[in-house]
Amino acid sequence: MCISFQRKLTKLFKAPILVVLVLTSLLIGCSDTPENPHAGEMVFQGEGAKWEVSIPNEVTLKHGKKYFSAVFRFKGDPEELNEVEYISFALGTDQGTQIVNVYDPAYKEKLMKIDGFQEEYEDRYGIIVNAIKNRKTDDFKLEYVFEEEESGYDTFDSIKENGVMIAIQWEDRENNYEDRIHSQ
Repeated sequence: MCISFQRKLTKLFKAPILVVLVLTSLLIGCSDTPENPHAGEMVFQGEGAKWEVSIPNEVTLKHGKKYFSAVFRFKGDPEELNEVEYISFALGTDQGTQIVNVYDPAYKEKLMKIDGFQEEYEDRYGIIVNAIKNRKTDDFKLEYVFEEEESGYDTFDSIKENGVMIAIQWEDRENNYEDRIHSQ
């Protein structure tokens, strides 16, 4: 009786274990297959006197629009950023120039007090309100619109074939600074 029960129990557990193993193998196999076969590659990497930038070969879809990201890293002393009120990141290709402005919350408040800032400016002028002062990282990951023409020519093609020009401007209470990065 004990042997019969043991055989039935073994048969009962073999089928679900086999199913779990097959499903696990499929999930592991599929998870390593990226949608973009070139994901992880860089479309562009460059550096200026105070900034480095990298543009990964990745496109995301948000609200029906395609975007790509650029990661900017400040190479200077992180303490220098504690005095910065805003940073403007301009990225230009032969398809046009896009600008993203990062305002420290204190800078936005200062502008609002003198009537120099309206909430609708954020969408219209590409303004992101994000901590610059006392920031825990010196990286700024920003999104830009991914342009595609009917011919299939896109922003990444433009960067690879014709280059990119990046201008970064920032100011503290006393000085204005600029750094330029471009492809050769």
